[in-house]
Amino acid sequence: MKIKKRFGKVLLAIGIVLISISVIMVIKYELQDMKSGKIIKDVLHKIEEYDAQDHDDSMLYRINDTKYIGVLNIPSLGVVLPICSEWNSENSEKGVCRYLGNIDERNLILAGHNYRSMLRSLSEIETGSEIIITDINQAEHHYTVTYTEVVGGYNSKAMISGEWDMTVFTCTIPGNTRYVVRCVLNERVKT
Repeated sequence: MKIKKRFGKVLLAIGIVLISISVIMVIKYELQDMKSGKIIKDVLHKIEEYDAQDHDDSMLYRINDTKYIGVLNIPSLGVVLPICSEWNSENSEKGVCRYLGNIDERNLILAGHNYRSMLRSLSEIETGSEIIITDINQAEHHYTVTYTEVVGGYNSKAMISGEWDMTVFTCTIPGNTRYVVRCVLNERVKT
């Protein structure tokens, strides 16, 4: 009987530890989401005020030592995010990142966290929705969502396969797969 009670107490202790770890991870995730949201808001404000002529590289925004290629706008989801010029862990907290490709070659792939302040709602996008990228020259690149899919989290070949003008992806919850949105370019408009 003592062994059963002791075993029960050990299992209870393990359960409490696991729940505590889960709560800590959720809190850490939410704090990072809030931090990223503040950074994104600040960067978008600076992009609005940006004067490319005051900078040496007119193809990229340079803000707080980070380079951005433009702004991603998904009107149907209310998502507006800066696009970092390259993906790395630090940049991934400041907006979506160019994972591969570019706008001009019509093979741009963007990656972003599934934070509430970023691409959490991406799985709600519908085929036919519009996505707009505005570059530093204020040219708007209008895309139409033509296909969505879920791919394995480590299946990088699936991410770059196909003839898409633009792809946006984010992690699903719990993070072991990726939600992928494929788009075709409709038009480019200089505003």
